[in-house]
Amino acid sequence: MKSLIIFLVVFLVISGFQLYKKKRVSADNKVDFLEIGKLIYQKHQKEFAIFFNLYQKNKKDFKEQEADLLEESGIENPTPLEATYLFGSGRELLGYIDWRGEENENEVEEYVQEQLAGQEINWTYTKAIRKTSIGKDQGDGIFIISLFKEVDKDLNLLNKKLLFFDLGFDAYAFAVVDKITFDQIIQKAPNSFHGSEKLKKK
Repeated sequence: MKSLIIFLVVFLVISGFQLYKKKRVSADNKVDFLEIGKLIYQKHQKEFAIFFNLYQKNKKDFKEQEADLLEESGIENPTPLEATYLFGSGRELLGYIDWRGEENENEVEEYVQEQLAGQEINWTYTKAIRKTSIGKDQGDGIFIISLFKEVDKDLNLLNKKLLFFDLGFDAYAFAVVDKITFDQIIQKAPNSFHGSEKLKKK
């Protein structure tokens, strides 16, 4: 009886994931990810166009050329959204944090600072939440959400926002974009991206 229950739970989990994947592919097919990728990776538009056009037009050559990237990510047959993510991930253009929280303190700030090199960031809200969290569990999956929201408050002063990829992973993949770009992307693909305001405690 116990084995049957375990089997049913595993079956339901796998079926649910497969259904999510099918719905994701269907939604992705209605989105121009080539255009969205150029918005996210504005300093790498030509490189992204080459990468994504190969993905769209020749999956076999794409898989051969990006074999290491696919193996490292664990993504065998990427959706358009996942392909857009993989480009940034492979070039360290995106932030990536486990759902429980940072492995090393200040990972989020260091990523943001690197992406906004040359711009001075006043980490008023971010420093405040880190100060109040000293001695508390920062790997509980709750603190990281609060941290993202406070980072966004600091970025707001620079007219920037965190843009999160809705990949269905047990981690947060995100970019830093200006507010106009953020709004354009959310309008074009509301089911594939979101802001920190949509993050909820797990």
